[in-house]
Amino acid sequence: MTLGNRIYNFRKKAGLTRDDVAQKCSVSSQSVQKWESDHTKPSVDNLIILSQILNVSLDELLTGCTERVRDEKRRVGVRPDYPSLHPWELYSEALMVEFRQSREEGIDIDEYEELFKAVSHLSGGEYKERIADVMFDIVSRTPIKKNYEFDEPSELDEIKLCRVTVPEKRSVDKSLLRDKIAGAWYGRVCGCFLGKPVEGVRNPELGILLRETGNYPMHRYIRRSELSDELLGRVGSWLGKNMYADISECAPADDDTNYTVLYQELIEKYGRDFTSKNVADIWLDRQPKNAYCTAERAAFCNFVKALRRPRPQNIRTPTASG
Repeated sequence: MTLGNRIYNFRKKAGLTRDDVAQKCSVSSQSVQKWESDHTKPSVDNLIILSQILNVSLDELLTGCTERVRDEKRRVGVRPDYPSLHPWELYSEALMVEFRQSREEGIDIDEYEELFKAVSHLSGGEYKERIADVMFDIVSRTPIKKNYEFDEPSELDEIKLCRVTVPEKRSVDKSLLRDKIAGAWYGRVCGCFLGKPVEGVRNPELGILLRETGNYPMHRYIRRSELSDELLGRVGSWLGKNMYADISECAPADDDTNYTVLYQELIEKYGRDFTSKNVADIWLDRQPKNAYCTAERAAFCNFVKALRRPRPQNIRTPTASG
């Protein structure tokens, strides 16, 4: 069907004459007739006017396709592309972590163990995440065991009440302050550089790597030149792509050092009496999602969704609870 055919059909359906359309478009009736016979085409401005007076979308008028119209109507029902999300962003991928941690915190959750195991073994996707939401409600509503021996509050004021003594506040000697800050910063950078090459590696692989490079107990940086293809094949070939002290011109970026810089800006912007909202705002303003890992990634996603109260860092973030 041509554009002219569609203009004609939509005009008839709307109960309009050529004169009606001509008047709305500020053209002659002959011009409308030429549009409908495909001898000429309306200008862009007139196409917009036609879509309005004929009560159709520009897509439908120009192409006859209603798919985009239907897509717009379905937009409210669009679901996340779960496979594209990192496991850190899916509560359903940390259910057993949630279960173990909840039990360690004294939550009377033992009767749900088999349920947690069953759901954690489901294939990832929308339904698993929806079921996981129910699991979160279970955790949130299940009380602490009677006679639980530990008192582990989460709120700052409650934590302070658990102190046996209140430490005396002392000012830092200003002549030492600069060196203390520099030492803390260098220590953090060096610590990240020390561990970054083997981040995520566990025993026995880590022990094998350190022993075979003469670095056990660990007393120096790991060097890339020490890692043979044979050794990498045993402990993890992907380690060969990491940053090492002997091949890097600078320390690697790391979320732990990022936070130090970020919170310096937090203090400069909001002062020492900053609030949790200030922290959330600077997280959103200064770093993208992928700069955050594990529980911090989940908390960042909660901030994006405006899930800030109470304690957004504990909403579906099992590794941050407590």
